[in-house]
Amino acid sequence: PDFIGQAAVTVRQLLGPQKEFKVEKPKSKTPNKDRGAFVVVAVELAHPPTFVDFIAGGCEIAVSVAVDFTASNKKPTDPLSLHYRHPTAWNSYQTAIIAVGEILDKYSRTKAFDAYGFGGKLPNGQISHCFELTLQPGRPTVVGVGGILESYDRSIQTVELWGPTNFADIIRAATHAATSAAAAAAQRGGQAYRVLLIITDGEISDMDPTKDAIVDASLAPLSIIIVGVGGADFSRMRELDGDEVVITSSRGSRCQRDIVQFVSFDALRGNTDALRREVLAEVPRQLVSYMAAHALRPLSRPQAAADWDAGLPPPSAAAA
Repeated sequence: PDFIGQAAVTVRQLLGPQKEFKVEKPKSKTPNKDRGAFVVVAVELAHPPTFVDFIAGGCEIAVSVAVDFTASNKKPTDPLSLHYRHPTAWNSYQTAIIAVGEILDKYSRTKAFDAYGFGGKLPNGQISHCFELTLQPGRPTVVGVGGILESYDRSIQTVELWGPTNFADIIRAATHAATSAAAAAAQRGGQAYRVLLIITDGEISDMDPTKDAIVDASLAPLSIIIVGVGGADFSRMRELDGDEVVITSSRGSRCQRDIVQFVSFDALRGNTDALRREVLAEVPRQLVSYMAAHALRPLSRPQAAADWDAGLPPPSAAAA
């Protein structure tokens, strides 16, 4: 099509009383030719909702935590083990649970966590890739970071480290929980979103099933944060991050949105601010992208939410 012309207009002008703007054609051989005008019929300023808008509006953030119980961590009685039960100090997993759990705890009104383990041999001899840290089937929920630590301490004394390191079952369990909670919240006129925190030493065994599970989870109200502890090669974890290459399932389906964030805990140990930035670098954008994909807007801001929100730390630059 032929280029008729253009008009340079500011937002202030669009919102002002003038509703008609002359169309001009730069560098034309006939600069004075009447090329018409464009008429402003209506103007609407769009305010894309932010992560904080959804949280302040009452969106319920739930957190699932999954701890790696595979033999690659070494036996808890070995001082070199990432699970070593030191009498006076936290081990690598406990340190990560505290540091990352306390960040995510800020965004939970109920302070309830669903706590799981994977890759362990249970007291009954079953090898499980998704078991409750409470060791009570069907009852994974604990209260606060302290509840996670207590359940972890009991489990590490009774669950034998085994393997392999499979993520798919944990991701599917979190996906089901996220979908069910969102449906229940919607029936009450609310909203819900879930964050799955996986703490692992990095030697994943079921890459293809995990990719399938992540692709399916990309349709659910779920974000996945994988925290690597220890000095292993985390290149396969970064592959799951999907920042450079979109994850594709064995069926050829692609992730509908980016939902995975990988964080190397040891690289940030002791730097709380940097850890907070990394942990929450993508969750705000991921939540907003899910809500946008489902045409969901923030709910009205109740006073209770406003009071609660006042004590929140800034999630990250990505929240805006």
